[in-house]
Amino acid sequence: MALETKMVNYFLEKAHLKWREGNAKTSFVYLLLDPRVTQNLPVYHTQMEKSDVWETFLKSIFYVGKGKRSRPYQHLYDAIKVYTSIGVKSKSDESKKLSRIVDIWKENSGVVCLHIFHNIMPCEAFSREGAIIET
Repeated sequence: MALETKMVNYFLEKAHLKWREGNAKTSFVYLLLDPRVTQNLPVYHTQMEKSDVWETFLKSIFYVGKGKRSRPYQHLYDAIKVYTSIGVKSKSDESKKLSRIVDIWKENSGVVCLHIFHNIMPCEAFSREGAIIET
């Protein structure tokens, strides 16, 4: 909680500065989760140890991003192109993400998109995204 407060205060104190992508609180951080890993975790988490719930949740995350508006859904649009063999020219990391989405769909599941840290400045979203990825 202390680190969370420190981060929030840092960006509040520096809100007057010109930041990359501006100062409007229009961004969020999002996670893409694999439902094959979570196995409907919200339903049965009460029957598990907290450490097992946390471990399952962490293992299910396959992508962390910074977004505005409908950004997370662009990954799904790109994956549809891969799924229907239209093809997408992308970096290898992008291909791994899109392949994972397609694999999830092939098993008749849907990708879980979890938006976190809503209504923050883009610079804070980039910082949080980087911290999550690093962790």
